[in-house]
Amino acid sequence: MPGFLELACYFPRFRRLSSAQKSHHVAVMALVGARRQRDREEIRAGQRRCYVDTLLELELPDEEIVSLCWEFMNAAAKTTSTALEWIMARLVLHQDIQDKLWKDISRTGDGEGRIPFLDAVVQEALRRHPPAHYLLAHTTDKDVYLDGYTIPKGSIVNYGVAHIGRDAASWTSPDEFVPGRFLEGGEGHGVSVTTGCSNGDKSMRMMPFGTGRRACPGPDVALTVLKSFVENLVTRFEWKPVGVGDEGGVIMEEKHGLVTEMKTPLRTCLLVRQQG
Repeated sequence: MPGFLELACYFPRFRRLSSAQKSHHVAVMALVGARRQRDREEIRAGQRRCYVDTLLELELPDEEIVSLCWEFMNAAAKTTSTALEWIMARLVLHQDIQDKLWKDISRTGDGEGRIPFLDAVVQEALRRHPPAHYLLAHTTDKDVYLDGYTIPKGSIVNYGVAHIGRDAASWTSPDEFVPGRFLEGGEGHGVSVTTGCSNGDKSMRMMPFGTGRRACPGPDVALTVLKSFVENLVTRFEWKPVGVGDEGGVIMEEKHGLVTEMKTPLRTCLLVRQQG
């Protein structure tokens, strides 16, 4: 009975997965329970509000709260931290870009006002290193004809997000890290990370957050967090390579999964900047 034997080999995996899910549920509910014990008036007053407070106010079932917390930790925290690591790796590799960014931040001062080059660095990193290389799959509900191809009804369709941002038909030297392309006068100026298009142009040139009705719901939050972290990290430290050679010990090889991480985690030397 080969079918039974093949099925039996999955039982240990299923038990481990089930055990992990139970442990996760217990851990999350312990934290949720601690929030429930807080004074509701204090929460309503806006003191030390957190994501879980909003879920409790909605009076959601425990299972749904656990699911949403898990989604938040994976879909929000993991993707954002991964994007941040790619950005800082690029700044280690490109010391000239890091120096220009620091000077632009210093001229603005105390986080006041928009910093165009900071926007450009983050946008170029998201074009070159989108945390998710593929989106949630879609299924066609009818035959679709696209650019000479027929996509039959019932086909599972996905989007190569990374390939779109590295398309040589849309970008000059697409594999190079060039934040200046997103500054005024550059080929990427005006391209939105949420729509993937520039004003008046419907062609899709990048889509790190997806696009349309099923796009990521939190691109504004992600961009705000990324820019804040990069600004503060560059303001406080010089990010120097720890190795020799052109790449200074930074290995830009990708580790593919639901989130595309650096296969070799970033190692760098931090030097405290002299303030004032």
